[in-house]
Amino acid sequence: MEGSATGMELENSEAVRRFLEEQVPRLRKLVAAGSLTNDHIDQVCAFRNPFPEGVLTVGDVMLNTRLQNVVREKKVIQLSPRECQFLFALMSSPGKILSRDALLALVGLVPGEMGGTNVVDVYINYIRKKIDAGFASELIQTVRGKGYRFGSPPAME
Repeated sequence: MEGSATGMELENSEAVRRFLEEQVPRLRKLVAAGSLTNDHIDQVCAFRNPFPEGVLTVGDVMLNTRLQNVVREKKVIQLSPRECQFLFALMSSPGKILSRDALLALVGLVPGEMGGTNVVDVYINYIRKKIDAGFASELIQTVRGKGYRFGSPPAME
């Protein structure tokens, strides 16, 4: 039949609708609080699936979201699902500073829930211990008063 959706398309449409119903109020709160910019909203909207499956490579780091692991310098490092989400959010915008509120939004959380922005600091610490320890360069940088950045900082900030 022309113009009819398959069961898979309907299932995916329903999942997207439910996801948007959950995320839109959260995004509005962050925008109202001034914690989220249009750039961050564009990043959230680019996540068609809140936790896309696939491989993301930035420099010598390869994140496999399906297997929930990172390969760095031929070393395979296992991540928890939430660590994988935070790292995916950071790696999706290499070199860009993401605020704690933006990172929370990108992984589907809201400031004030589950410890608020402290959750970001805790997970960034977990990730750093796994992907930066024992390597020559640190991939996740703290930008004081602004948030976190993945990869090398730009020449001029």
